[in-house]
Amino acid sequence: MIRERLEQDLRVLCGIVEGLSPLPGHHSGSDPLAWLGRREGGLCWVFDMAPVSVTPTANVAGHVQMYPLAGQDPGWTAIGQLVVRPEKHDHGIARYLLRESVRHVREAGGTPVLDLDTCLFRSEELFRRCGFESLPDSRGTGSLLVHRGEVSRARSRTA
Repeated sequence: MIRERLEQDLRVLCGIVEGLSPLPGHHSGSDPLAWLGRREGGLCWVFDMAPVSVTPTANVAGHVQMYPLAGQDPGWTAIGQLVVRPEKHDHGIARYLLRESVRHVREAGGTPVLDLDTCLFRSEELFRRCGFESLPDSRGTGSLLVHRGEVSRARSRTA
């Protein structure tokens, strides 16, 4: 189940991040706890394998953060820091976190954009199946994927 990240989850998440290191891009060499820090205006979720809604457990298997995307269209909301513990169902956990993040961003009136620069879980095939498409960004990295249905509007804004 997905729930909001709590301070108590950070120990488990740091263990997952350390096992997946190195951290992406300019974060390489960073402390996992600092890397997992909440971004301004961000919302952090975890996927907890335990069927509880309040008490944090050591069964956290995934993490995602949604935050305003600096330097881009004001309506764009990044979905980043996608981290999933490697296991048999890691693609299913990542797909669930992505699907719920997209739903949340859209319900808030934003455009969901996957920020690959911050994701430790990488599967281009899964991202495409979840409805994300490449779009050049103002950072020039090509590391943003915009959710399908938003691509034509986003391309016209960046042209």
